[in-house]
Amino acid sequence: MKTALLCLDINPATRRKHEDLCIDSQERYARAINTDFVLLRDSISKVHPTFDRFNHLKSFLQIYERVLILDRDIIIRKGVPNIFEQINAPLAMTRVGEFDPPVRQWGFDELKSTYHLTESDFHFDERGFPYYYCCGMILASRDSLDFFEAHFREELYRPSLRMEQAYFNWVYNQYRPAIFDTTTRWHNWLLHPSNEESMMTTYFAHLFCGIVEDDATATFYERFVR
Repeated sequence: MKTALLCLDINPATRRKHEDLCIDSQERYARAINTDFVLLRDSISKVHPTFDRFNHLKSFLQIYERVLILDRDIIIRKGVPNIFEQINAPLAMTRVGEFDPPVRQWGFDELKSTYHLTESDFHFDERGFPYYYCCGMILASRDSLDFFEAHFREELYRPSLRMEQAYFNWVYNQYRPAIFDTTTRWHNWLLHPSNEESMMTTYFAHLFCGIVEDDATATFYERFVR
């Protein structure tokens, strides 16, 4: 099976030191699991650079049977299992609702304000959490290509005040495709890489929006990635 890990690195001139280490960890992981590694630096979107992840997904799923696309601020420690072997689903992501209540509410409010949704428009689980997914990690197979082709066209995009995640979740809550929930074991937002316990229970640690210490990331990298 032909697979690829795609790292979304639009506008590399804005990278911080810790993001260089994150990208290196992703390339190491790709080598360890014998998958192609592609650094995506060129924006091909006419509406917003973050929409590029969907454009690239559609393009690379024409070439590869399965692709994993990651934000550049995700660090992967060594010894992580092969995600392509561990998760066999057309589409797999992590729900923001799994992270923490403030983040969950933030995503919920964004959808309501940007797309004028009401609570009746949302899909909730048995715990009362809305199905709101993070786009920082998307594992997709060619079986999901029709979904992206049909609903992720730039002429349908409504610019979000914050990110393309609102668009994805707006589409999800309309059509509700089957998405395998990877849970925070695979992908979690971690604001502090110095929190060793949290880092060691997460495979893909998302050092969210640069709200981290470069030195702390470097220390973690030297101990658990290199």
